[in-house]
Amino acid sequence: MTALTLLHISDLHFGELDAIRGGSGLNAATKGWWQLLPLFDGFLGHGHDSLVALEELHDELKDSAADLRVLATGDLTANGALPQFAIADRYLSHQLIDPATGVSCGLNLGGQHLQILGNHDRWPGAPNAAYGPLSGIVGENPHAAKLASSLPSVTVVPIAGSNANVMFVSIDSDADVGPNSSARVFARGSFSSQCRKALALLPAPDPKAPPCLRVLVIHHSPSCPDYVLGIDKASGDALRELIEKGRISVMLCGHRHNAEFVTTTHGAVELRCGTTTQRSKLPEHWRLAHAQEGIKLRKLEKNTALVHRVSRTSKHFIWEAQMRVLRRDHFEITETRLFNFRV
Repeated sequence: MTALTLLHISDLHFGELDAIRGGSGLNAATKGWWQLLPLFDGFLGHGHDSLVALEELHDELKDSAADLRVLATGDLTANGALPQFAIADRYLSHQLIDPATGVSCGLNLGGQHLQILGNHDRWPGAPNAAYGPLSGIVGENPHAAKLASSLPSVTVVPIAGSNANVMFVSIDSDADVGPNSSARVFARGSFSSQCRKALALLPAPDPKAPPCLRVLVIHHSPSCPDYVLGIDKASGDALRELIEKGRISVMLCGHRHNAEFVTTTHGAVELRCGTTTQRSKLPEHWRLAHAQEGIKLRKLEKNTALVHRVSRTSKHFIWEAQMRVLRRDHFEITETRLFNFRV
């Protein structure tokens, strides 16, 4: 049975390159933010080892899958700085060279991938406290706003060897968050306007049309029960309406840095990717400094990626969701789930 294969990545958190140590650079301000709250893990930037492992996973899938697509559910950057967007694009579309080692890696997608923005991408690119503790978060980011202007969007991808399609409905779950609001600081999603616009884009049911599985691509995790990292009530209500009236079966998301398969959220299956390439180990000089102060460092979330395979039988869509966790230098399979959708 022919399947459409999706490599689902999220929360890449590309930082600026460190020419001495390699990977993304860190400074005292970043350390201060990270000590304050786990909420600011994204400031830690990317890890070069995870970039290499992701390239190897992509190559592995490319060799075995007849039709492979890559989908990134937001937070491409650490704090929305223009150089970080450029570094993310170099890795995803071409090859990225680590200035410390000279080693290059990348997915060479040539821009042929589906991506949305996350809340970190809306920050104004200044992870410092020059003008108070919130200067790295509040403020406008014109570059991110321009990138997000294309959302919501609808992308239809055929499943090879069948007459069926998968429709990706992409929205910006940070669209209604004000630049100086508490929702920005606490990473809450607000996007009821996007839900209304997306619903207007979707075609009306047509019994003569080929079978189509509708998938929502969103950054925030709708299943989050907490105020921090959650979504506001208006967005939750609008999302339920979008899912019900828009006949959404699956939601692909990220944001919370831990991967999980949630059976039903707002009436659809939520498949959440964790952070795929954020730094997963703290610098040794941080560890030594904390040890001298008698402070025990908390552990960072493991890097994860999801691999989805979507196929069509005579009456059902079959969705296989595979969780991959980075262990040592390889994304290993840790969980596989099957879902059936009668559409």
